[in-house]
Amino acid sequence: MAKRRKPKNTDQARIFYKRGGFSAFDKACRVFFNKLDLLMQYNSLSISEKRSMFTNKVVLTRPVAAKGQPIPSKELQKLGDCIQKKIRVGSFQSSGSWFSAYELQIFWLLGGLMDCKSTTANRKQALKELFGPHIIGFKSFAPQFFLSISKAAMSLSSIDTKYYSIDIRMAAIVPDNPEMEMSVQLYLHPARKKHIKINNVYRPAFSIGLPKLNLGMDWLKVKSGFLKGAYSGEKEELAVYMQSHAKQRLIDRLDLLDSSSIYFTLWENTLDMDKFIIYKDHILFPYELHNCRVGYLVADVIDDLLVFKTFLFITHSSTPEGDKLKEISGLGWKDISYWKIDCLSTFTNIDTEKYPRLTVMFEEAGLGDLFKLKDKEFDLDTLQDANLDALRDYIAQGKQERSMEFA
Repeated sequence: MAKRRKPKNTDQARIFYKRGGFSAFDKACRVFFNKLDLLMQYNSLSISEKRSMFTNKVVLTRPVAAKGQPIPSKELQKLGDCIQKKIRVGSFQSSGSWFSAYELQIFWLLGGLMDCKSTTANRKQALKELFGPHIIGFKSFAPQFFLSISKAAMSLSSIDTKYYSIDIRMAAIVPDNPEMEMSVQLYLHPARKKHIKINNVYRPAFSIGLPKLNLGMDWLKVKSGFLKGAYSGEKEELAVYMQSHAKQRLIDRLDLLDSSSIYFTLWENTLDMDKFIIYKDHILFPYELHNCRVGYLVADVIDDLLVFKTFLFITHSSTPEGDKLKEISGLGWKDISYWKIDCLSTFTNIDTEKYPRLTVMFEEAGLGDLFKLKDKEFDLDTLQDANLDALRDYIAQGKQERSMEFA
């Protein structure tokens, strides 16, 4: 006898942001307002007012693959789970406090009570007195939702396997239906791989991709004029590739970063391709974490391509700072490797008070900023939040290209 299958609840499958219903939403509000010392004020709201807030909140549909895209359901679920995490992580600072996109939405929903037809003039005045400046508008919350979704999608991309670009849309608001629906589509872009002849050996290298907020993709290029005379060909732009060895050296030497963080910092650093330095016949591209220079990607022009061949930590020879350190200290490349002062973790663990002379020596070599990284975090969430301006520009570009109004 065939086993009867339980019919699918399509609404439940489609809407995962609403999971938990009103009780879960009410609990989240209590936690949030308690953090603001406004729990008593929230408790004074009527059940109908709280349910009005719940009914008007954003419905975030489960991410789906764009038409014709063979994206596994596990990847879509992974993105959905990541979005849920991102929208609940504090990434917006105001008056010394950090708020998540979810919490900013609660502010917006609270303000929505002011526009509710059933709210009397006296009640509106009472709400103003209860919550004061905390009743804020939609513009403070919507961009943070888009930021959270963009950060989640970017965490799935990798230079040597695949990239994901996204399309975020807000459904039209229907007067008789207070729900505001936000949908996310995902597009898969396979990595672009070439075997490039380097030192008479063909080595794998990958094009650096920059996913766009409209399902599109930009493949990184550099204007030949930015190479400061290192290119004498006729092309105005060169495609940029990264040798597998260079990625591995990034992983080895920025050893506190996981693979998602490595890709994000690569994306972040290559947004502006005009920072090249020619040093001792080497083409160096500065690499920063938390606005601190930690090393250089070493490039070469091969067959009208710009290829990042390796990554040098800032203490290595053949970098301006590394050569200065060698001049001051007498440390050679073997010493640098032996004492492990060619990787990020070493500098986050150095006790500068215990070794003041060492600190002075590094500062004299121009490496003092490395010690500022001691108090920094290097997980993906922290790195993304440290440069929200770049992410906002990324979203604004997608908005302009699709004429999508959300800000």
